[in-house]
Amino acid sequence: MADVVHHAIGRIGRADPTDQYAVMDVDDVAGADLVVADEAALGDIPVWRLKVGTRARLDDGTSRWVTSLDPVTWEDSPEEAASAVKVQVDKFTSSGTWTKPAWAKLVKVACVSGGGGGGSGALRGAGVACSGGAGAAPSSFAEAEFVASSLTATVSVTIGAGGAGGAAQSTADGNGADGGTGGDTSFGPSLRARALTGQGGAGGSTSSSTAGSIIGSRYTPPMSGSVLGGAGNTGAGSIGNNGGGKYAPGAGGGGGLTAGDVEGAGGNSGFGPLVGTIAQAIGGTAPGGAGGIGASISGLEAMLTSAASGAGGAGGNAVNGGAGGNGGVPGGAGGGGGTSRNGLVSGKGGDGARGECWVISIG
Repeated sequence: MADVVHHAIGRIGRADPTDQYAVMDVDDVAGADLVVADEAALGDIPVWRLKVGTRARLDDGTSRWVTSLDPVTWEDSPEEAASAVKVQVDKFTSSGTWTKPAWAKLVKVACVSGGGGGGSGALRGAGVACSGGAGAAPSSFAEAEFVASSLTATVSVTIGAGGAGGAAQSTADGNGADGGTGGDTSFGPSLRARALTGQGGAGGSTSSSTAGSIIGSRYTPPMSGSVLGGAGNTGAGSIGNNGGGKYAPGAGGGGGLTAGDVEGAGGNSGFGPLVGTIAQAIGGTAPGGAGGIGASISGLEAMLTSAASGAGGAGGNAVNGGAGGNGGVPGGAGGGGGTSRNGLVSGKGGDGARGECWVISIG
């Protein structure tokens, strides 16, 4: 690395309009303030031409090494200048376009799909056993690293919506409604977190309702087995599966009613993958309590991971069924809704949360 060069008095032309200059006081270079000027501001004064990796004198008389021109930054040694690293983090919570920084060398991307919606509870007359809606499965998760030069200058980012929870039922002897499937989240054609049919929880009936599921091979890196929500039962709702590592857990199932009119509590969600804590949404308390909401994630300290899922609502005999808890952002699943009797309203299934995409550029 070469020292900076002191130019003679006179106007300094420049072939490259992106060049930047540090302008010093002509009478006292060592004591002058350092400013960055464009060509028009130079005039007939001495200048120091700045380049990354060269040495310049600051206003305190010390020499330091230039690490960046926009803005101008310094380090105490050439080793620090050579090792300076740039990092840019772009977080997408809705669909948009990513623009590649010109200086990027490596790009890390993480995509979280939308979480599934929980099923709603059934309605039946007195003395008939009926089940709550099932809890949904969470989002899928995919991550990858790319050499920056392999990516186009701009990349379309699509954020998947959460699956809607099954609607509450008010029609006598009606089964609950199934929860919806979340949407895919993608980073151009290069990376996609897929949500699949079967992710939403089934609506309640006179027997246990089928939990939403997502197979582990849909994750990147993959995990063995599947992640399931909790089934909706004629007794207490089942607990959702735990999340694996940074992956979201399954949502809790809705509570039901026995033929003897015993009300079942909602099922808890599985344990979630939150940074610094383990989050589990708690099922609704009978009669008719709503399921807990899944914890959401925000901030750099908890990035690149999915959120927690919702819990199941409780069944109600003389009250409406409890609603399933909504999934946390990003990608949490909705809990199943609780059942109730004819003339009342069953619990709505919890909504799945939207997806998210993180793009980290390193240069």
